[in-house]
Amino acid sequence: MRKDLVQAAEWYRRAAEGGDPNAQFQFGTPLTSTSILARDDDFFLVGLMLTNGEGVPQNLGEAVAWYLKAAEQGHQNAEYNIGIAKFLFPLLLPFIPF
Repeated sequence: MRKDLVQAAEWYRRAAEGGDPNAQFQFGTPLTSTSILARDDDFFLVGLMLTNGEGVPQNLGEAVAWYLKAAEQGHQNAEYNIGIAKFLFPLLLPFIPF
C-alpha cells in the first residue's frame, strides 16, 4: 500500500474539524478551549512539513505561522526557525510579531 500523506492529512483535518479528539491530537490542533493544547512539538513538525513541502505543498508563510504557535509554547527550535526566516526572508518581518 502506497503512503499518501496529503490524503492522510486531509482525512485527519476533516476528523479534527468534526471534533474527533484523536484526530485533533494527531493533526496538531487545539482540542477545545477547555482542554489541553496540542504539544509544541506538533506545531513545530507541521511547520517543518510546510517548510520542506513534505506531504503538503511548500508554504513558508504558513510554516512561520505554525512555528509561531510552537514558539508561544516555548519551543526553542521553532524560535530559531523564526529567526532564520526573519534573516532569509525580510519581507516576512511585518507578519512576525517578535
